[in-house]
Amino acid sequence: MKKQRSQSVAVSTPTSAVLDACVLFSAALRDTLLRAAVKRLYRLHLTEEILDEVRRNLLKSGRIPDSGLADRLVEQIRRAFPGSMVEGYSALVSKMTNHPKDRHVLAAAVATGGKPYRYAQSERLSCPSSSSIWGYCSVAR
Repeated sequence: MKKQRSQSVAVSTPTSAVLDACVLFSAALRDTLLRAAVKRLYRLHLTEEILDEVRRNLLKSGRIPDSGLADRLVEQIRRAFPGSMVEGYSALVSKMTNHPKDRHVLAAAVATGGKPYRYAQSERLSCPSSSSIWGYCSVAR
């Protein structure tokens, strides 16, 4: 009987990503991105500010008609990803040079300890929409 050789597979640390509220707004995209994080295809990072914005916008748009349901959604995200919350980024916000409404997202990405290499948010940056996901902030480690 032939002896089988075991093969070692190199496992790299997944890319980290801070997801802005706009990509968590659509139920289909939110579900896809959160499922990918569960599968550890990337390391998810969020902030309370981002989750508050998601809640606020879902209620304002009517996509979620009741504040209790919006609260439940946000709480489920928090519980599913307990280690994903970024803290200590507030002092960095004023140092960011992207669109003022998006500086908190980029600051959170920097606070995770990585080097941001892509950030695109609709027309606020001159980045072709086909080359990136809106509101996705990726951090190289």
